[in-house]
Amino acid sequence: YGWSQDAVDAALQALVNAKILLAYNERKQALPNSIVDRKQIAKTYYKTEQITISAPQKILFLKLMNQTGGIPIKDDLPGCVPQWLQQMTELARQAGGDAPLPEPVDTSVLRTLRDLSGNALVLAIVENAQILEASHKSWSQTAANIAVRKPQFDTLLRLSHQARTIQSSEIEEIQNQIQSIIAHRQLLLEPNPIEPLVQRLTQCLRETLNAYHADYQAAYRAGQERLKSDQSFKTLTPDEKHALLDEEKLTESAQPAIDVQSTDTILRSLDNMPLSQFADRIDSLPARFARVSQKAAEHAEPELRHVEIPHRVLKTPQDVEKYVQELRDVLLADIHDGPVLI
Repeated sequence: YGWSQDAVDAALQALVNAKILLAYNERKQALPNSIVDRKQIAKTYYKTEQITISAPQKILFLKLMNQTGGIPIKDDLPGCVPQWLQQMTELARQAGGDAPLPEPVDTSVLRTLRDLSGNALVLAIVENAQILEASHKSWSQTAANIAVRKPQFDTLLRLSHQARTIQSSEIEEIQNQIQSIIAHRQLLLEPNPIEPLVQRLTQCLRETLNAYHADYQAAYRAGQERLKSDQSFKTLTPDEKHALLDEEKLTESAQPAIDVQSTDTILRSLDNMPLSQFADRIDSLPARFARVSQKAAEHAEPELRHVEIPHRVLKTPQDVEKYVQELRDVLLADIHDGPVLI
């Protein structure tokens, strides 16, 4: 009819904006009003709006938008839906998920709504108002419960991970219960199955940390007593002593710091030093103090030489006599060249 393509495109856009025409993409999916990409106009399908929304239906629609999404009231009813639909979809996502959360909720009604536009979309929401309202209530409650229980379960998993090196039937039993909660999606089970397990693991770790701390202190005191009787260590100045101890992480400030007052403080202590590292520190104390003694001796006797003594497997008294003689010969041979350390 002599119209330019630009004029035709502008007219189609104006009809869509006025809600006289409804726009669909090439996959037959409804496009929101006023959002028809000009580059996609050639691939867009149009049809006239043939549905009229009555006053009672409009009131019910707006009430649902407000109660289930807090959506501000607009004259453009379909324009309320995208934000509301996004909020409902996010709420549904929060109401389920991977184990131990409940199964993901059924969102088929929301998927159906995404394929509609215009008054057909508004009418579908009105017709499904009871389902949508009930779903919103159920999903909101479930999401709220998950928000409370999920952090508790995450704490339980952290405790379980830290306790994995403890060999006990109680720890094994707790681990099995955790796996059962996951397998059967029992995060929201009543009574709460998580809190008792958190308390039990907390107590197990508290007792283990206290025991490790006691072992560390005993080994540390034994090392200190050895240094007090070490003649070479006695000759050092306070700064020299501190330097040697600091090098081997044997100063007071280098001792493992633990706080067993609560679950959180226990986890922080174990994050800084897991049980396996704590055990290694305890086991290494005698060797660390021995190295301090050796370095003190080397400092006191600059000419001191380290002599490697022979290692043997001794099975009989004769083997012992033979080894003692061999060791005597090695030491006598080296002592002529100056003081030695074994």
